[in-house]
Order: sequence, then structure tokens, then C-alpha cells
Amino acid sequence: MNLPAASAFRRSQQGFTLLEVLVAVLVLSIGLLGMSALTMNVLRANDSSYFQSQATILANVMLDDMRANAAEEIKNQSYNIGFGTYPSKPSTSCDVSTCTSAQMAAYDLWAWTSRVAAEMPVDASSGGKISFNTTTNQATVSVQWIDNRAQGVFGGLINGGYNSLTLSANLP
Repeated sequence: MNLPAASAFRRSQQGFTLLEVLVAVLVLSIGLLGMSALTMNVLRANDSSYFQSQATILANVMLDDMRANAAEEIKNQSYNIGFGTYPSKPSTSCDVSTCTSAQMAAYDLWAWTSRVAAEMPVDASSGGKISFNTTTNQATVSVQWIDNRAQGVFGGLINGGYNSLTLSANLP
């Protein structure tokens, strides 16, 4: 006998399901937006990590070249170079012809700085830097690159948006 009351109750419940669906869609869309922001941050961190790995490889390549030509470096400091310095291509290509140790140092510097410029995001204030301490026979190789994209996400710009890696080794 309560048939009209049950019918009225069902009519009042019909819109409630639609409201639940709208709330669920809102929660889902906020979650998807959060996931996309997280994905963007991961991609930026991955980009920064890639350049860190490249800088490590490049610094080790130069240290290996310096070890192979250590007598020239110890005698003349032929490998010393500063950030933003890109020497011109030497007239002798040591890949295909025999070179003196001085020519080899000039060729190594040109090849290395060209590779740094090609593989790293650099400008006139960054790139590669090589120094040599004659007292300790220690060579120091630094690679500096523009990393403002990742730094802007992870705590603001540090060192003007540059990141750097420095490796040192004693030459024999």
C-alpha cells in the first residue's frame, strides 16, 4: 500500500547516479593531469641524466687522450683550454697520418671540443675546460652545459642554469 511512496523515492534517486559519475570523472581527470605533470618532470630529469652521462664519457675520453700523450702535456701543457674556446681544425689529420706529439695534442683538442659542441647543449660560456697542474702532474677536465630546463623544474636555476662535471687524473 505504500506504492506511491516507493515510486517517489525512486524518482528522487535517478539524478544521484549522474552526480556520482560527474564526481568520478572529475577525480579521474585530476589524477590524469597529475600523472602527465609527473611524466614531464621525469622526462626533464632523464634529459639531465643523459647529459651527465655524456659529460662523463667526454671527460674520460679527453683524459685517455692526455694519458696517451702525457709527455707532451707535462712538457708544454698543450691541452690547456678554457670554457667557450673552440680551436680550428688542424692542418694535419692524425687519424690518417703520422703526427708529432704537439700535432696530436692540437688534433685531440680540436676533435674533443668539436664533439663536446656537437653532443652537449653549450653556448659561448660553456663547453670544455682542461687544466694541468705541473707540480702534481694532475690533469683536470671539466664539461659544462646548459641545464636550465631540468634545473627550472627541480628547485630553481643554479649557477645560471649551467651544470658541470669535473674529473681529475694524475698523468704518469
